[in-house]
Parts: sequence; structure tokens; C-alpha cells
Amino acid sequence: MKKKHTDGPWIRHNGAIYSAHKSGGKLYAEMAVAGVFAEEDEPLIAAAPELLSALVAMVEAWETGEGYSDKKNQIGNARKAIEKATGATR
Repeated sequence: MKKKHTDGPWIRHNGAIYSAHKSGGKLYAEMAVAGVFAEEDEPLIAAAPELLSALVAMVEAWETGEGYSDKKNQIGNARKAIEKATGATR
């Protein structure tokens, strides 16, 4: 699948969403990728790359049967992305 978006992770900061890079265990903003008009939309937009990645991995594994044994890890990644998108924790 060819990507047509800015790679994640994305982070929220002052009403905007930024692509970020990890350094020393911390995330640092690099480039603005989206402005957000409703504050409650920030978590969902910031989680978009992780949500897409988790969904693609699950669909590919389930369609092909390859990687299906990694189901627990895939579900864990999906749950983390959902938590980031909703701000909810289990």
C-alpha cells in the first residue's frame, strides 16, 4: 500500500497536530500536519497514523492468514491506538 500521508507518530500541541520523531524516549514536533478547530477532535486526528497502521496489519493478517498467530500483539496495538484516539484507558 502506497502512503499518501505524513508518517506518524503525530502529536498534539497548541491546537495543531505535528509529525514527530523520538529521541531519548521523548517525542519532538517536526512539522505541522493539521490545524484543529475543535479541541475534542485533537486526540482522534493525532492517533490517525496508529489507527491506520493497526487496521492495515489486522486486515492483512486476517486476509492472508500470515501473521494471524500475532493476533494478541495486533489487538494490543489497536487498543493503544484507540486509547490515544479517545483518551480512554482500560
